Amino acid sequence: MKQFLSFIIIAFLYACKKPDSNNCTINFEVSKETESSEKPECSPGLLYGVARLDGFKVHLQKTNESDFEKRKAEDFIKFEKTKNSDSLEKAVQKRFPDIFYKKNECYLFFPKNQNEEVIVMNYISPDVKNSSSYTFVSSYKNFILINQQFYEGEGYLVINTTNREVYWFANEPRFINEHRLYSLGDNYGTTDLQVYDFEEDRYMAIEINNLQGFRPRESYATYGSSSIFIKFDHYPLDASFYEFYIQENSR
Repeated sequence: MKQFLSFIIIAFLYACKKPDSNNCTINFEVSKETESSEKPECSPGLLYGVARLDGFKVHLQKTNESDFEKRKAEDFIKFEKTKNSDSLEKAVQKRFPDIFYKKNECYLFFPKNQNEEVIVMNYISPDVKNSSSYTFVSSYKNFILINQQFYEGEGYLVINTTNREVYWFANEPRFINEHRLYSLGDNYGTTDLQVYDFEEDRYMAIEINNLQGFRPRESYATYGSSSIFIKFDHYPLDASFYEFYIQENSR
């Protein structure tokens, strides 16, 4: 993912005692245990990298379809999708003119989890690869969600109208709880998982390499906990199921 400018740590999921175990667990700390002569394996595994953890501690555990299905539930908190993007845009411009201020037909935002400003505009270029568009998608309480469309890919901005903070996501964000958002999607060869806790001001970004044939198909968060369950298509094999368990750690 082009937006992540930080170090990458690469590892495989080799934490099972036997290949067919459903309890393959790994975290992002480097293990110091190297004395075992028997090489453990967990098949299939995920090749992953860490772009940023920022005080989060993450455990990745392989689960199964039964656990995935029985825990599944609809989002308890949702962005309310608007039927008219222009109406929502005009409403927030009127109510928050200092935040949603246009200059030369552009909005300029500075997301906390990115190192550069984001220009939001509708632009039709002679070279279609340089064109862009935006939509005011939805709102929830003091949060406004904007979608950006580009020739290759998209992005989402979440604007907190209470403190004027802005957060950027590569895919449509969803709530884990009242103060934590996550997004997950397949972006040109990697699965990007982002989590932002705007109460604790913590941001996490993980990249999962899709070259092994993994593609995220479905995900959900368990409300009231800190787990994200993900179903991966794994062509030509059957689907694989994983749980990301997230907990706060000292920075």
